[in-house]
Amino acid sequence: MVASTANRNRSGALSKSQLKAKKGVHKRIGDRKPAQPQPDSVDAAPASTEKKVGGSKNGDKRTVLQAKGPAFYPAADVRTPKASRKTIRPAKLRGPSTARPRRA
Repeated sequence: MVASTANRNRSGALSKSQLKAKKGVHKRIGDRKPAQPQPDSVDAAPASTEKKVGGSKNGDKRTVLQAKGPAFYPAADVRTPKASRKTIRPAKLRGPSTARPRRA
C-alpha cells in the first residue's frame, strides 16, 4: 500500500495497519528468538528461609519467602456492572386527545 501524492505531505498518511503491511512486519514473525526451555535444576533455591527474630515475645524464628508472590489475584479483577441512571417513566400524552376542527 503506497500513499498517493496528495497524502504524502500529511503527517501520518498511512494508518498503522497500512504501515505494517508496507514494511512487511507480518513476515518477520519467524525472525524472533524462540523461547529457551528452563532447565530443571536439581539444586534449586529453597522457597523460604528461617530468620532469627529478636525480642522475648516474638518467638525466636520466622519463615521468610525468598520471592514475592504475584500481585494479581483473579478474584480482585472482577468488574462490577456500570450503574444505570435511566429509569422507566410513564409516557406523557401530547396535547388534547380530541381532533381539532379543520379550517375551511
